[in-house]
Amino acid sequence: LSVVGNLQYEATVASIAAENMGTALDASLLTLDNLVTILLVMTVGIIWGCVLSVLVLKPYSERLQGGNRNGGRKGGFASWAMTAMMIGLCATFIGSYIARGVVYKEVLPVATFLVSGLFMAFLEYLGRKWSWLESFSLALSMLAGMAAAVILAGVL
Repeated sequence: LSVVGNLQYEATVASIAAENMGTALDASLLTLDNLVTILLVMTVGIIWGCVLSVLVLKPYSERLQGGNRNGGRKGGFASWAMTAMMIGLCATFIGSYIARGVVYKEVLPVATFLVSGLFMAFLEYLGRKWSWLESFSLALSMLAGMAAAVILAGVL
């Protein structure tokens, strides 16, 4: 659900598709044709992760586990590329949250990000002691961020 069914992706793509059709993402303005077009754009944009996973994930995983052309060392191009993409993705969303905080004085997204980040760091620390916790650290930090957003929305 971090990719398929991701609200951030779906809202962004739906908004871009609506703008390119000359309308806004508003239920009172959208026609059935607009809705079908938006759903088609969202589906075509996201389906490739599922399709490519079915077709190439097993050979790709086997190649990664079996070493690479660097003499079996880990940390080849794939590792650097994934790290760079993750940093870019985080920087894009975090930058927009910070910008909204500066321009519109909205502190809730930044506060939620900070709580989630601190909780993730704490879970990573605990994950070194209890290896079973590694599988749940991302999901638990997301839940902590959502809970913090609900609580902070009432406070702020």
